[in-house]
Amino acid sequence: MSKPTTIYALIDPRDNSHHYIGKTIQMPPQKRLRQHLKTPASDELAQWIDNLANVNITPELKVLETVPHDADWRAAEVYWIRFGISQQWQLKNKTTGGDNYPLDLLAHAKADTLIPRIVYAREDTLRLLMSINCYVMRGKRAENNTFRELLHQALSIVQLTDSHLTDAKRDNLYQHILSSGIIQQGRGWRVPLIKKSNPIGGEFLAVGKPFAINGIGIPGKWDKAGWRTSIKMSKATSELLDTLATQSASANRRRGYDDVILSACSVLASIFDEIAG
Repeated sequence: MSKPTTIYALIDPRDNSHHYIGKTIQMPPQKRLRQHLKTPASDELAQWIDNLANVNITPELKVLETVPHDADWRAAEVYWIRFGISQQWQLKNKTTGGDNYPLDLLAHAKADTLIPRIVYAREDTLRLLMSINCYVMRGKRAENNTFRELLHQALSIVQLTDSHLTDAKRDNLYQHILSSGIIQQGRGWRVPLIKKSNPIGGEFLAVGKPFAINGIGIPGKWDKAGWRTSIKMSKATSELLDTLATQSASANRRRGYDDVILSACSVLASIFDEIAG
């Protein structure tokens, strides 16, 4: 049986200040603290641990959230790092958590800066994402932002809670897609996808001819982390994706990246099907 994931913070016991956020499946999670003391995750964390040791103090591990084995721990880790930054915690983390984008690069990025993200989701979700990308990007250069803009607009619709606003924004996106020639009335759009062997193990999805992949990586089951793909999106889109994925869906479960990406892709797919039908 898969184990739950613990999202934890390393704290200074003198003032309960938070200095690092991480995740572990070890039980009890305090086992991870011993690993940090032996092999710190960063130079900054090592220096902090050494400074405490000089005054005979050991960091403490504080459990922030326990994520069920079938829920998205990446969304929880990203949430707590984002929360810690907003609270001005002196975190020694070097990355955002989840897909590990460097925090220093993120801090200097502008809203339209393209950020490479690694997105984990179910195979069916990534198949749909790839189908949309490959149709939209057919014949376009990788620098073309059409796909990225559509994804952002679809995420903006997913963000809405008012059904009237959702319908209005979807209608606007429908008219934009139709008038921009992204898809032509009466023509199908679904892209044939095939599986090929991965030379280092597992499988990956490939797009059938004559389609080319631009602006998105091929999802592959490279390891036990699951299906994933690399994708470039603007900082604004990246933050919107994180905001939606980290929302609480229940007492011990966040919405997660798969649900958000599938919802956004379903918005686009329904519009494409409506136009093409």
